[in-house]
Amino acid sequence: MQSGNWSGTFAHWWLADALKWRADEFSVSLDKAFAELRVLMTAPSDRRLVATAIACEHACRMPDIRHYEAFRDPPTTHKKSTFALATMPAVVWADLLPTIDAAGQPTSDLKCASCRLPAWLRVEFLDRYALVKAWSGKPVRSTRRGPLPVLQDSMAARMLDELCDAKTTEDELEGMKLAALSATYGGSNNTAKAARTQALAEFRSKKL
Repeated sequence: MQSGNWSGTFAHWWLADALKWRADEFSVSLDKAFAELRVLMTAPSDRRLVATAIACEHACRMPDIRHYEAFRDPPTTHKKSTFALATMPAVVWADLLPTIDAAGQPTSDLKCASCRLPAWLRVEFLDRYALVKAWSGKPVRSTRRGPLPVLQDSMAARMLDELCDAKTTEDELEGMKLAALSATYGGSNNTAKAARTQALAEFRSKKL
């Protein structure tokens, strides 16, 4: 336990566990669970709605990230001397997507929504109870188009590009198992399936 501005007892929670809890307990997709989480973390209503993770350089511009400093930053189970460890600024959540493993399960890593390279690794929330309270207190709604269709559209666009560039064929794409499709293009199995259907329909319409 750390004192100072962050004194108290906290129940740290890995991102993967948080997403799985929300999806399982409320019967929502992982994409919807992350969409809700992204809204909460972009404009946190409680200072305990904060996460610590390992920042990764990628192809897109990032805000200035300050290396983790004990007592100034929230407590974490990460080793304090971990290279590139930092508290995640609220502003970065708007440009992130979840990383799903080959089995279609969430991980504790996040990737850049634009370049799709790893952006934050081993994301850990400060306090499970603060997040659960904010998450389940009332439904989270966004007035703009949410991350789920954005994710599906971007996945479909990648598939369509590969079809147009002859990097894959209709039969190859249509024959991919959902776990492989999700691992290749990101998102959950259901989102990958919907993106494939969208990409194939657009590709076939171009051929007419």
